[in-house]
Parts: sequence; structure tokens; C-alpha cells
Amino acid sequence: MVPAEFKDPRAPDVVELKLESAKAALKKQESKQGASVEQITAELTRAKKAYDTARTEVKTMIALNKVRVFTSAGAHVLASGWE
Repeated sequence: MVPAEFKDPRAPDVVELKLESAKAALKKQESKQGASVEQITAELTRAKKAYDTARTEVKTMIALNKVRVFTSAGAHVLASGWE
């Protein structure tokens, strides 16, 4: 006899019903979104990479625009007027 604490409290048919229900809900959600979870994840990854690239380029441009011009007194003046 198996002790009570080791018995599986879920019947296999109940687990199967819950699994089928979860699969149906996922399929319904995918049809609403027009894409699968994997497709959405891939698109998000592509978008993040494009964002990171653009962010790096903007930071580089800002840094290049902050060219310092030295006055005869030695004070720093930004050529772009930003800082």
C-alpha cells in the first residue's frame, strides 16, 4: 500500500482535460494576435537589436557633436551649445 502523501492527487483524465484546455486557450490567443509565441519572441528580439543599434548610433552622434573648443583663457566651450 502507498502512503497517502505519495499518492497522485490528480487523476490522469483530469490532467489531460486541463492540458487540452491550455492548448486550446493558447491556440485561441495566437489566432487573436496573428502570431505564435515563438514568432512574437523573434520579432521582439529583432526590434530590441534594432533599438540597441540606433541607441548606440545616437549616443555616438551626440558625442561627436560635443566637440570642445578651447578658448585662449583655457575655458571649455561646446561647439554645439549643448551640455
